Amino acid sequence: MDNIKELLQKYFEGDTSLAEESVLQQYFAQTEIAEDLKQYKPLFECFAGLEAETLPDSAFDEDFKQKVTPRRKHHGLVYHISVWSSAAAACVILAMGSIYYIERQNNYMIVNGKRVNDPEKALMIAAEKLHLVTGKFNNSVSHVQQIGRVGKQLSVMQIFSKHDSTTDTLNTNNAIKHNEN
Repeated sequence: MDNIKELLQKYFEGDTSLAEESVLQQYFAQTEIAEDLKQYKPLFECFAGLEAETLPDSAFDEDFKQKVTPRRKHHGLVYHISVWSSAAAACVILAMGSIYYIERQNNYMIVNGKRVNDPEKALMIAAEKLHLVTGKFNNSVSHVQQIGRVGKQLSVMQIFSKHDSTTDTLNTNNAIKHNEN
């Protein structure tokens, strides 16, 4: 019994020989097994069932290899011509579709209630309108700047007018003092 426990320990560590594993399998094939070792019986019964299975012969391996190995197909000239012509047809269809799409673009501009389809003319009209708006904007900015200058001049004049009212008050006070003397 102790020998079987030692063999089990070696077995789980992976240190047993084939002969020792055979001893373990024979022990667990018996009907009388120690109570503390009964838990390992299904494991060794499973291994015994696996050994009973026969492996296929080498002819099976060769046959399997032939079925699994992909075969290289030898295509003839007709196959290659059809593949290349299909690719060329796809390119032609793609090119024609692109040209049709570009030509069908309906770019237009409405100017004074009229439709303008010529992109160059539309661009020229847009540039003129942009120039007109820019000119009006610059004119408005110059007016605002002039108003700003007038505002600065008014503030300077207010300072002088305050200064003048202060001098007038001083002059009045001086005149009253002269009259009292």
